[in-house]
Amino acid sequence: RVGAVLSLRLLLAVLLWGAASLVATAVIDDAATRGSVIRYAAALIPTAFLLDWFFAGREQFGAVGASKLVNAVVYGVSVLILVHSSGDLLLTPVAFIIGLVFSAGLLAILYRTRFGRIAMRWDPRAWKRIATANAPVGLAVFLGQNVINLPPIVIGSLAGAAAAGQFSVALKLVFALLM
Repeated sequence: RVGAVLSLRLLLAVLLWGAASLVATAVIDDAATRGSVIRYAAALIPTAFLLDWFFAGREQFGAVGASKLVNAVVYGVSVLILVHSSGDLLLTPVAFIIGLVFSAGLLAILYRTRFGRIAMRWDPRAWKRIATANAPVGLAVFLGQNVINLPPIVIGSLAGAAAAGQFSVALKLVFALLM
């Protein structure tokens, strides 16, 4: 089942990245913003390979925590190495992707050492069962992400990038205080 889930996630990630790239190209005039959106959307590909859902389901939260820590550290170090000026801002999503690759790699190594190889396969019937069973959770995650991500997009469209940045910083501060 793990192979079927990963192959479905990869298929969806590629389709969504393609759709996001087409929409960004058609809708966003600013080249830097368009490039940033397309690069961040490419993060769907390594995210598809994350096995955090598997380890959480097995209640192996040490693996999930280690993966998140590796992601954060590698992302932070990558930003410090790659981004030195405003001209390097398009490298921020690259740093994000690097963090995800390391995180997914750690979980893949842990999976292989504990459970063996993963056989990814083309299995539309299994994908249908998986998608049907997980639709309520998927919808909840989608709605939750919209609560966080939609306001800065709307604010940026209506009031400009500076206002969207201020809102995002304020929102992150609120979330940090709530933790």
